[in-house]
Amino acid sequence: MQVRVNQEEVQMAKTLYDYTYTNPSGYSYKGQVVADTTVPAYNYMPGQTYNPPNGGTYAFSGPGTPTSAPSGAVYQTAYTAPNGMTYDSYHYDPKTATYYDVNSGYDKTTGMTNGGSPVPAWSGIGLGNEYSYVNLGTMTAPDYQTYGGGGTADVNMSPGTKTAYDYKFLYPDGSYYLGKVVDDGTYGYSLGKTYTKGEGTYTIYATDPTPPSPTAKAGYNYTQLYHDAITNKNYPPSDIIPNSAYYHKPVGYGGLGTEKDYIQLSSGYHQFSDSISANASAPVSVIPLPT
Repeated sequence: MQVRVNQEEVQMAKTLYDYTYTNPSGYSYKGQVVADTTVPAYNYMPGQTYNPPNGGTYAFSGPGTPTSAPSGAVYQTAYTAPNGMTYDSYHYDPKTATYYDVNSGYDKTTGMTNGGSPVPAWSGIGLGNEYSYVNLGTMTAPDYQTYGGGGTADVNMSPGTKTAYDYKFLYPDGSYYLGKVVDDGTYGYSLGKTYTKGEGTYTIYATDPTPPSPTAKAGYNYTQLYHDAITNKNYPPSDIIPNSAYYHKPVGYGGLGTEKDYIQLSSGYHQFSDSISANASAPVSVIPLPT
């Protein structure tokens, strides 16, 4: 028997709820998240609380707004520092190299920013994967500092020297990829640290001898090699391939766990990240523009 799913019922399953994340150190931030009753991982409910691995608490509230935005999409609208000062949140769009003030509003039924050239306003999929920026400078001389990830990164009011750390991400089957991530104390990365995230484990194994670009920010993430354990072959990721949409650009902006890149196999281009290996992802004929 064939069952038809009504599109209106699918949309009704997704609801945009308010949340507040509160960290024990005293800072907090607010936003919205797309709950989906058909996806257990994203079945967030008003009145519910959630404790991420990095500490602190998410609390959900509000009547909710039906939306067509992706399930689990997370938005950040405002950050409150331990001293009580509140800042608007800015979402960075790589395609347009523009910072959007999310607190000024976005279309909650679609999840897109308002304006002449709408772009996705969400900063991650699933609570704990979101990242955003506050402007510690002025409108004419901005100084954007990142935060988010449910305690992964806090606004660094006094950034240190930017350093690039070399890391290895290892999948359970022995496949891995190498990369480097920039930090100035915002994320607390250091040599020898390990992080279990997604489908495997990150290990920071060296301090990169090449200083980060002056324009690089804490959380910028680049991949440099992908190793497939099944074929025992190494592949160059797209961010080191000339003419690629990702060439010499970050493939993640919110630290370890936000990187997404592609390698080319015989069947096409395959995306990889900490949550899916290249062999497990569906091939595409053209690498899409960074998001």
